[in-house]
Amino acid sequence: MRLISLAWASRDDRGSALAAVVGIVLLTVVVALTVATTTVQSLERTDDTRDTVSAEFAAEAGVAVAQAAIEGAACGGGTFASSSAAPFHRTIVQHVVGGVMTNGCPTADEEYRIVATGYDSAASYAADDGRSVEARYEAVPQPFAPTGPAMYSHGGMSFGNNGDIQPLTGDDMSIMMHDGDLVCANSISGNTDVIVKSGNLTASNGCEIGGDTWVSGSATLANGASIAGKLVASHLILQNSHSGTLGPLYADDTTGSAPGQLVDHGPVQSKSAAGAMPTVPGWVDFEFEAADWPGYTVVTLSGCNRTAAKSALDSLGGSPGVLNALHCIELDLTGLGQTTVQTLTANVAIFAPSFKLSQTKFAGQTGNERLWLVTPDYIDNGVPSCGEADGTGIIVPDDTSLANSSEFTNLAVMLYTPCSISFGNSLVIHGQVYANSIHVEQHLTYRYAPTGLPGTNLSTGADTPPIELALSSYRNTSTTAKSLGAP
Repeated sequence: MRLISLAWASRDDRGSALAAVVGIVLLTVVVALTVATTTVQSLERTDDTRDTVSAEFAAEAGVAVAQAAIEGAACGGGTFASSSAAPFHRTIVQHVVGGVMTNGCPTADEEYRIVATGYDSAASYAADDGRSVEARYEAVPQPFAPTGPAMYSHGGMSFGNNGDIQPLTGDDMSIMMHDGDLVCANSISGNTDVIVKSGNLTASNGCEIGGDTWVSGSATLANGASIAGKLVASHLILQNSHSGTLGPLYADDTTGSAPGQLVDHGPVQSKSAAGAMPTVPGWVDFEFEAADWPGYTVVTLSGCNRTAAKSALDSLGGSPGVLNALHCIELDLTGLGQTTVQTLTANVAIFAPSFKLSQTKFAGQTGNERLWLVTPDYIDNGVPSCGEADGTGIIVPDDTSLANSSEFTNLAVMLYTPCSISFGNSLVIHGQVYANSIHVEQHLTYRYAPTGLPGTNLSTGADTPPIELALSSYRNTSTTAKSLGAP
């Protein structure tokens, strides 16, 4: 019985082993099928991912193409398309019109967006099933950097008695004339360079120039005129017992009233040895455009006198503003601030065909405020256009005068006019002057405080837009270029 029992036991073990083998085989088959299915699905997902990536790359290429066209002023109709070889893109540009995105290319200061859709095949294009990217560009005010010389005259300049012209902060400064002559009979102190691009210099009666002086024509020095820096001129004339102090002299020829005078000042070197004359930029035409003053409130004056001006200034409530007096023949600010100084707590620009300033006193609250007194130049021709306008109903620009104890202190003021500007008695000015011609009569205390004009670099004459369009967002979107009208 024991042998039989053992025999049956052996048979039971063989059955169990077979079942185990069959189970392992079935498990192996299941695993193999699972791996195969997973591999196929993975390959399918890889294909899908590759198609998605290529479509997105095509969309990004569309954005780049459109942006390059906008920057290169070649935007055309505002739609762009690559060839239909996969992958490819369809792209459209929209700009803001009346607060609404509208198909088309932007102007220089309009906000806009680019929508580009990439497709991986003709079938996806037909179904408009692609990957879309949107790039938005919004207006960003640019930091306003003051530029330009202390004084710029396009057509000549004269300095009378008892003037004191120096930098406010100790920085170098320059006085520039594009055309015309400089007549100096008083001090131009400090480290002040004088450049007369196309004209002559006459310095006499104690005229003192604290820096270098460059003159394209002749330089006549008489009666104790002094130049601390070098003097460079085509023709040098010393006369009337000249006894002033001179630095190095450079000229092509000289004339002296006494044989020993030039020897006393050292040898006169060739003009070419002094190097090139500093660049004097051309005239910048500037008129009123609200876009040049982002963040400023524009107020039209109710009248053409100090009462109307003060009312408009008070209405700003300490915010930056532009006062428009272009409907006036002359804005007469006589007496404004005479009793109580007109204090500015923010930047202010005032536009008028001409100004009359007598016993006019402005001051800044913190010293960081700026004031612009602007007579527009309406003709965009690169030269001062006094008495001219480019349309009907415009009051033409005329001369501006400052006199009788007017003061502009603890702020920086810019005086701009395509006409002449004259400075009378006992004036104190911190700022800049940019005019067709400048005439300083007497008792001027002038401190150069860089102010500049928005939208232009007065040191070079180049445009510097006060607003630039910058990328504000870049994202995927469900909106397709085709749905917006792209081909």
